[in-house]
Amino acid sequence: MIGYGVAKSLSSELGEITSPSRSLLFLLRDGQVLLARKKTGFGRGKIVGIGGTAEDGEDIVQTAIRETVEETGVLPLDPKRVGSLSFFFPTRDTSWNMRAWVFTALKWKGQPVESDEVEPIWFDLDRIPFDEMWSDARFWLPQVLSGKSLEGHFIFDDTLAVSWYRVEEAGFS
Repeated sequence: MIGYGVAKSLSSELGEITSPSRSLLFLLRDGQVLLARKKTGFGRGKIVGIGGTAEDGEDIVQTAIRETVEETGVLPLDPKRVGSLSFFFPTRDTSWNMRAWVFTALKWKGQPVESDEVEPIWFDLDRIPFDEMWSDARFWLPQVLSGKSLEGHFIFDDTLAVSWYRVEEAGFS
């Protein structure tokens, strides 16, 4: 991967990513994307992608599917891996550092329903509410939504805003 050296270098300076991998999955239909307002936990109140943390023995594709079903009631079919994102929080405990794998899906079974964790919301691709999202999203999400694959690395400051980033196109299989 293009950015492996970047991630390794950042990890050596800012702390290893020791937490389990995360997934983010974006359902796409007719010029829209399914996002969600987070109701609990990390990022509460923000508009986020659907996803969560890998469980023991679970590969990241299984994580993306399970989290989408749990949070929205929708079963994604044939999710496509389109990105890898590394997040570093040098003013926080190193347990905050994380890696997220990004997926898109064009087909699924079911209709999104609200859960205890999120309120799913369809947004037009030209009306993504970046001001209500984590500050990194504006640097990579438009590329994913336009069909590109990428690798991104982000450093957040003490206010949880992006202070440095690097995003590069990447190939995933």
